[in-house]
Amino acid sequence: MLKFIRFRYSIFLSNLILGLLTFLLVTIILPAFNHYTSTALAQKPIQQIEQKGRELYQQGQFLEAINLWQEVAQDHAKQQQFISQAQTLNYISTAYQALGKWQAAKKAIASSLEILGKYNILDRQGTAVLAQALNTQGNLQLSIGHTQAALETWQQAEKAYTRAENLQGKLGSQINQAQALQTLGQYPRSKEILEAVNQQLQEMPNSQLKANGLRSLGVTLQLMGDIIKSKEILEQSWAVAEQLDSPGITSAALFSIGNLARNLQLPDVALQYYQEAANLAVNTENSYVQLQALLNEFRLVVEEKQWEMAVNILPKIISLLETTPSSRDTIYAKINLAETLMQIDPDATIEIASTDEIATLLATTVVEAKKLPDLRATAYALNQLGHLYEQNQQWPESEKLTQEALKISQNIDTQDLIVSTSWQLGRIFQQEGKTQEAIQAYENAYNALQLLRSDIVAVNQEIQLDFRESIEPVYREYIGLLLQNAPTITIENEAENRELKVGSRAEKPIYQVSPITCKEVGCNVPTLASKVDKNTSQENISKALKAIEALQLAELDNFFQEACLETKPVQLDQIDSQSAVIYPIILSDRLEVILSLPDRPLSHYSTPLPQAEIRSNLEQLYSAFYVGFSQTERLKLAEEVYNWLIQPAEADLAANNIQTLVFVLDGFLRNIPMASLYDGEQYLIEKYGIALSQGLQLFPEGLQRGKLEVLMSGLTEARQGFTPLPGVGIEIEEIAKKVDSKTILLNEEFTEVAFQEKIEKNPFRVVHLATHGQFSSDPEETFLLTWDTRIQVKEFAELLQEQNRDSIELLILSACQTAAGDDRAGLGLAGLALRSGARSTLATLWSVDDLSTAEFMINFYRVLTTKSETNFTKAEAIRQAQIALIKNPQYSHPYFWAPFVLVGNWL
Repeated sequence: MLKFIRFRYSIFLSNLILGLLTFLLVTIILPAFNHYTSTALAQKPIQQIEQKGRELYQQGQFLEAINLWQEVAQDHAKQQQFISQAQTLNYISTAYQALGKWQAAKKAIASSLEILGKYNILDRQGTAVLAQALNTQGNLQLSIGHTQAALETWQQAEKAYTRAENLQGKLGSQINQAQALQTLGQYPRSKEILEAVNQQLQEMPNSQLKANGLRSLGVTLQLMGDIIKSKEILEQSWAVAEQLDSPGITSAALFSIGNLARNLQLPDVALQYYQEAANLAVNTENSYVQLQALLNEFRLVVEEKQWEMAVNILPKIISLLETTPSSRDTIYAKINLAETLMQIDPDATIEIASTDEIATLLATTVVEAKKLPDLRATAYALNQLGHLYEQNQQWPESEKLTQEALKISQNIDTQDLIVSTSWQLGRIFQQEGKTQEAIQAYENAYNALQLLRSDIVAVNQEIQLDFRESIEPVYREYIGLLLQNAPTITIENEAENRELKVGSRAEKPIYQVSPITCKEVGCNVPTLASKVDKNTSQENISKALKAIEALQLAELDNFFQEACLETKPVQLDQIDSQSAVIYPIILSDRLEVILSLPDRPLSHYSTPLPQAEIRSNLEQLYSAFYVGFSQTERLKLAEEVYNWLIQPAEADLAANNIQTLVFVLDGFLRNIPMASLYDGEQYLIEKYGIALSQGLQLFPEGLQRGKLEVLMSGLTEARQGFTPLPGVGIEIEEIAKKVDSKTILLNEEFTEVAFQEKIEKNPFRVVHLATHGQFSSDPEETFLLTWDTRIQVKEFAELLQEQNRDSIELLILSACQTAAGDDRAGLGLAGLALRSGARSTLATLWSVDDLSTAEFMINFYRVLTTKSETNFTKAEAIRQAQIALIKNPQYSHPYFWAPFVLVGNWL
């Protein structure tokens, strides 16, 4: 289902933002009609005619106002009152815009600007009229889809208002620039402008400008994810609008607050705001507020399957669409309506609109967009019409329409539309059996996504749903196409001898797999069909690997809601000749794995399983790590995942003398400790050192052994609702004996301020935090506990970066856990590890017994600091510490030793 309050790009179908633009724009002209009129004209009849025109305009009688103003403009021309003539032509253009007569509006404003340029009027009065004319021209340009031109025009208007010493005009033009930047997807720049404007508006008396500026900032903050501040600012806008007793401005404020309520999953509250906004907007000069409120109300009741309400709302929308002049905004409103109609369940008890009716609506929208002309709107409408045919499985028609939309998108270089049209075309080609064409289409979409990286993430946390529906599938489907058509082998289970053997659909096995026995317990591993590809080209596998790493980056960008990670990708397999990199990727119908070995071609293998089944099995395995779960079931599940990820590569790993496995994990696999995977006889950690990576940034230098400057901070006492950690005292005391230089902050000494002061003043190589913490897919819920507060992930990263970014070799978080019920909680750990700048991060996936943690950490530091073992990598030090726990009967259960994971540099 398509969402509101969304990213501007069409692939995210941000209908609301398109609708916001018209009534968020600040039009300085009308309130200032009298301001620069010549004093000499004040008592003349022509001034009375001009005033009558303004009254007619405010009443919505635009043609009548135009007729009067044309008379006024002619009189000014005869009297050679050129400034007044230019200003009146400006009014005429504004009225033509209200009627949707774009050519006439364009001609009038061009004449106004021509007069001002011809006579080179540079005094304050002439400059002020020039600024107004530029503001009007910007409104016109945006209305017909020329957003970049509108932005540039409003920048000129700002300069003219500055020269005219008109602060309100300057602020209004800045607000308009911010709206244009949002249309272009440049949200951070928009926010920066609006925050500066807001500082000045707070000191000004209430006005339409102030209400509009506050509302613009509130909407932008909502898009950027600051929901609390957005609510505060939008309510301020509402309060100002009510004091002004302006139904139009108030309705716009209510509409924006309704969107906020919907964004917070409060549909009933949102519905009330939409209804009130629509009612207030009746008979105002801006009927588009009413139209957008009704469209959002309609979308909401359709989502809630309130069919009778939907049937009642639809005629009102149709009536407004028929009476509102055609413009870029109404075009997007019609697409909005069509999209909602396309989402109606075919099994709905009432048929609201037929497929033919929706097709007609979109087809007429295409014609209107071409007539403007607005190429972007044309491409958008064509793409949606193609999508309708795609839904109806009319592939030739869908292909033709989508191709046309893509061609226009490429001609005007709109990467967002290139993504959506290319993705759609790739899906269509797949249905038509045109695999190579599909790969090329997906590659176009993928390349465009890379160009859009900084803009995709400039939205609130709710966009994650859209990310998972509209961005992530592009990556996964592209990877799936690149890696498809691999030969198949079957790994069969024979219950009689509990031995797994190789079978094949071909005459001979394609990939030899060593027999695996299940001696420890009577486990029964399900039958698997694994594919090992020998035909997929190295080029395709390499492209797939790059796409996997790009997806990792996109997920982290989405986590932080900004493209904050500066990446310098390195070849992980070239860092260490005894390491192998394993890239699993969960697709809709299978689990693919790419294996990268030092100085060897890439290879890949797959297990055909539905995505839902893969997730279910992983969730069961995650639950099985708690003490009390059946050991037989746990080992069976751990062996099953081992067979997915490791078994097909066993021979190659052995032949290349691999000592360390580096996993670039995907999805819920991030929540699973790879150390606990089981081959039927041993855990994976008993055979290999293990590390995790995002495939994005690594530092090839290993930890400098010997002298370690360590900052150790921790809590032994209960704080802020978290349990005490008495083992932390032992942990810190024993580790302190093994390092040469240490600074300790324990309990009440471990405050945020104290921690920050120590970090700022000392270049610690190791930062060790023995405190509660949580990793979540929501950065607001990813935090570390101090004595007095919770430090959230972004703030924590900033604290660490007070030092030289490269100075922290190792960050240790010894009492953290992933958020319960969060299938992407592992993103929190990955995000914190990368954002902190530490070369390596050692953390826990769940909260472990603090005494066993203390023993693990003591063993880890022992290996790390022993002079005779300086060749040990960090991954090997962790492996030795985990094996020590496995050999301890008290802590041999994976619950105690499995959750320790190393992220980043393993050397």
